[in-house]
Amino acid sequence: MSGYFEYLLISSITLSVLLGAYYFLFRKETDFKLIRFFLLFSMFFSLLLPFNPVSINFPTSEQDKSNKLTEIQSFKTDTPNSGELIQHAANEELIEANLENPTQNRNWLELIIIVYFVISAFIITRMLFSIAKVFFYYYNAEKINKYGYTLVVIKKNIIPFTFFNWIFINESVLKENHQQIIEHEKVHAHQYHTIDLLLSELLVAAMWFNPFIWVFKKALQQVHEFLADEGVLNSGYNKLEYQSLLVNQVAEERLVAVSSNFSYSLIKKRIIMMSKTKTDSGVKLKLMVLIPLISFLLIGMSCANGQEPENEYIAAVSPTKMNILYIGVDNPVSIAVTGADYGKVVAEIDNGKISGENGNYMVRVKKPGVVTISVKVGDDVVSDHKFRVKQVPDPVAIVKGNWGKTVLSKQELLDAGGIEVLLANFDFALKFNVVSFRIATTMEGFELEARANDNKFSKGQIDLIQKMEKGQKFYIEDIKAKGPDGSIRNLGALSIRIK
Repeated sequence: MSGYFEYLLISSITLSVLLGAYYFLFRKETDFKLIRFFLLFSMFFSLLLPFNPVSINFPTSEQDKSNKLTEIQSFKTDTPNSGELIQHAANEELIEANLENPTQNRNWLELIIIVYFVISAFIITRMLFSIAKVFFYYYNAEKINKYGYTLVVIKKNIIPFTFFNWIFINESVLKENHQQIIEHEKVHAHQYHTIDLLLSELLVAAMWFNPFIWVFKKALQQVHEFLADEGVLNSGYNKLEYQSLLVNQVAEERLVAVSSNFSYSLIKKRIIMMSKTKTDSGVKLKLMVLIPLISFLLIGMSCANGQEPENEYIAAVSPTKMNILYIGVDNPVSIAVTGADYGKVVAEIDNGKISGENGNYMVRVKKPGVVTISVKVGDDVVSDHKFRVKQVPDPVAIVKGNWGKTVLSKQELLDAGGIEVLLANFDFALKFNVVSFRIATTMEGFELEARANDNKFSKGQIDLIQKMEKGQKFYIEDIKAKGPDGSIRNLGALSIRIK
């Protein structure tokens, strides 16, 4: 997505520069064919310039080389501390800003993208609606094949317009024999002005945020009208009569936005242009002056290509809590890559799953042994990082709430109500659930036992505890606990003495 917006930005800037040249060099010229060529050239050149494959690289200074070497050395430093890790990144301030509130930054970016595409979709929808309206009038109107074109006669009062080879006119134009109007529209059709307008409308949909794109569209529409007026006068029609006809037509309704209209709000400019004497005022020489400008844009794009970051990325990967990864739990991992935006960094593993963004990831491994985390920028593999994988250690079983106690009264046992299992000195807050255990003891030479199918003393176990005497030993054994990964652990036995 970022590549699309980079492309739009470069194209938009290029078109704005060329439109500035049009404003200062060609706006008042009367060689309308050449001006139309320049506007269309500006549009296509701005769309193609970002694809310029040429790169101009500047030699790297010794200081830059030294800084790069220092950066690589510091980034290769082996440290499990995620804060220090990120401090070594090339763009330190940007990374810290993203880490401070990545969710808020992402929300703003997503909102801007949504607004952009909503407005673009609205412009395209409006264009499609106009085209649909043209077809509606075409199929519901009288059609006359004349002059090599199709005259579409509409009863509604409209400004005559052209859409490709169809000339839409009001029936009064035929009745009053306003041949100049038809001649005007024939020029639009013959010179394929509809294609220009459709392309400019699509360009507006893509670059609506650039105010110059609207100026470009208006300039293209104006030169179309100047060309059509020029075609009418070259056909031998009286200039004053034609100008009078223009003024009479301006009050009519405009039907569609993507068609070449006989007249709209530039009547005054059109009359002024028709009154100008056609002279060779050096417009072709002015086009030659544009060669340095085009060359400057090409060289500028080539220099920008030469400044693209080289694929000499340095990646650092560090588990946030431990130096090893554990099976069946979410292991937080920090990943940073010098010279690369977070959005382009991709992390993959060969033993489990990895998810996350903005440098913060969660790794869930499946098997013990070794896991390899591969860091990519786009499709390019930057580096592979291997980490040991272990099972989460077995928890320790205790009588509830009595850590480390092996001498308890019968009342303390009954108040506890059962046993629990805890992970000692472990950074992850994991929960193990006791699924079964048994109590075994000896009374009057007989071995007695009672089982429970959860972590609470069963009725049989409570009866057995109540029968015990002071100083008597019993064992809590065959303890089974279910871990967060679903595995069942067999834990060691507890030896308890009644006090």
